[in-house]
Amino acid sequence: MRKEFCFMLMLLMSSTLIGCNNSDNNTVNPTPTSIESQKPIESIKPITTVTPTVVPTPSPTTLSPTVVPTQTISPSPTPTLNSTKTPQATKSLAPTPQPTLTITLGQERALKLVAEYIQYSSFSRQGLIDQLQYESVTYEDAIYAVDNTDIDWNDQALKSAKSYLKFSAFSYEGMLNQLVFEGFSVEEAKYGADSCGANWDEKAIRQAKNYISMKYLSRAELIEQLEFEGFTTEQANSAADACNLYDNI
Repeated sequence: MRKEFCFMLMLLMSSTLIGCNNSDNNTVNPTPTSIESQKPIESIKPITTVTPTVVPTPSPTTLSPTVVPTQTISPSPTPTLNSTKTPQATKSLAPTPQPTLTITLGQERALKLVAEYIQYSSFSRQGLIDQLQYESVTYEDAIYAVDNTDIDWNDQALKSAKSYLKFSAFSYEGMLNQLVFEGFSVEEAKYGADSCGANWDEKAIRQAKNYISMKYLSRAELIEQLEFEGFTTEQANSAADACNLYDNI
């Protein structure tokens, strides 16, 4: 902007000097001219001077530091413990009412029959269901009564095994087969046969004497019959010896 201003100023001064020179030349060497030949002097338009606009140079701004207000933290008051505590009222919990189970007359009758049967005899689960159906209890009511009665089926198998041994001579194998036939599972039958305390050698001798008392049998026939009943070969031979069957080998 300053350069433009100087240029305009120089231009103004040069135009002024040129005007002065022309006026001097006219006065020094006047040339006689006629009035007619003289041309009217053109009026010189005044030169408009352009005033340069001076733009003020912005002064650098100084940034004032931002003052962050400091927060004063007041200490929290220390809670005071009262020596005496106010007792709180204890809520009395009302007992939750238990849902009442409604059973049909058929289920009630089946439950009573199960209790009577278990008290005087031993049954497997399937055998007890069959017995209830024999008493005109429906299959659904029989299942309900058996499943809702606390029964130890292993103990029932043991009682059945002891009951069989009172009236008949069974081998270990024969006892297992009999208990499974009565509806006990293999595990229940094995528990009953293992826990009944039977002497299987004595059972073989007893069964051999029963056969001899009914009809004459040779030693080989007796051994074959005992093995068919589930006794081992050693038990069958010992039973034949106990029956004094020596000469029919």
